Amino acid sequence: MQNTNCIITGSCSCAIPTPAPTSTPTPTPIPTYSISGKIFNDVNSDTKSIGDSNYTGAIAITRLPASGSYSSPVGTGNYSFNSLPSGQYAITYSGLPAGYSFTYPTTPGNSLIVNVGAGCSVPITSEASCSSGNIINLNSGVTNLASAWFQSAGSDMRWDAGFTNILPSGKYASIPGTGGMPGVIFSGKTAPFFGNGQASPNPFNWQVGSFSYPDVFTDTHNLIYTSYRFLLDTVNASAIAKKGAESLCSNGDAFNCAWNANVEHGVYWINSDLNLNGSGYAFPPNQNYVILINGNLNINEKISVPNTSTVIFSAKGNITVDRSIGEQASSANPTIQGLYSADVNFIADGANSCPTVDLRLNIAGTVVANAGRGIGGPTGTFINNRTLCANNSSYPSVSFIERPDFMLHYPSLSGYIPRAWQNVAP
Repeated sequence: MQNTNCIITGSCSCAIPTPAPTSTPTPTPIPTYSISGKIFNDVNSDTKSIGDSNYTGAIAITRLPASGSYSSPVGTGNYSFNSLPSGQYAITYSGLPAGYSFTYPTTPGNSLIVNVGAGCSVPITSEASCSSGNIINLNSGVTNLASAWFQSAGSDMRWDAGFTNILPSGKYASIPGTGGMPGVIFSGKTAPFFGNGQASPNPFNWQVGSFSYPDVFTDTHNLIYTSYRFLLDTVNASAIAKKGAESLCSNGDAFNCAWNANVEHGVYWINSDLNLNGSGYAFPPNQNYVILINGNLNINEKISVPNTSTVIFSAKGNITVDRSIGEQASSANPTIQGLYSADVNFIADGANSCPTVDLRLNIAGTVVANAGRGIGGPTGTFINNRTLCANNSSYPSVSFIERPDFMLHYPSLSGYIPRAWQNVAP
């Protein structure tokens, strides 16, 4: 027998080769990622950190799940979470001292949902961005000024997407109106968030809607009865005559409309944007008006409606109240009156940048945003771009005032007839 080391002829002593050692593969490390940002003094309440200094006081930032390591911003304003496995995290900001509040984020619980790793993502409202799976500039703004807020007097308020209204301590989203009762706050599928305030004074504190007990506006026709399309279809189906801009505006120009001295009651259809640029208009008594705008409505003047009349403005696009129209912070005098229905956004325009103080907007009547519900067009919401800066601690920048007389006098075309259906055997 022969092998590579010796020949066996009877007896033999030979060396058996030592096997070469098997190399151990180097383990591949599991990649980890980081989330970093800063806390800034949002001196102009614009939710952006550009030009603002870091806030270095007390604050707590947590992540869920609680992986990796944490570098606190206390003393520097900069924070980071490191060695995070790929996945989704909830970053929550809390622990501010008395007198401070967050300008961003203002989501319930002041939390942001982010993802690190291959599926990196950040909220579109934030300053953050993804870099190789890491998140940078996930910043949070704080202020020792009260946030701008809004309030109703005797009127309900509904936000199906969730009601968020950051109130100062001791303030309410709704206060009692002339009937002695506040409105109800409807918050859709999520719990409402009132900052340091509450829905309405005790013993009321009326609020409806939460994740467990949602209350969302639904309708068998999936529409709102003040929307542009519903009202226009109703007018056309009823063969109601429509007047144009030449009857509404003294110059016949919808883009630079000054009201006619005596606007006749009835339905008006403006097949363009409507810009109200007069010095203020008071509607006559005992008349009903429906003004349909196939575009945007821009209000640059005060509007008043007496108790015996009604006015409905329904725009296919946005309704914007110019920043030049409003009241002093302590005044509850109505700025505009009537029903204002925007298929997209209702915008209280303002500088929204302290130290510039915006005028307070007081609306006597009803505001509907997203009346079109995104059917054949974009969705919308109520946008408050007004801040009273230091006066935010005492007054709302937008207030909604009940006008129950409108409900008694609105024309029938703006409502609906309830019907009860029953199967009857032949």
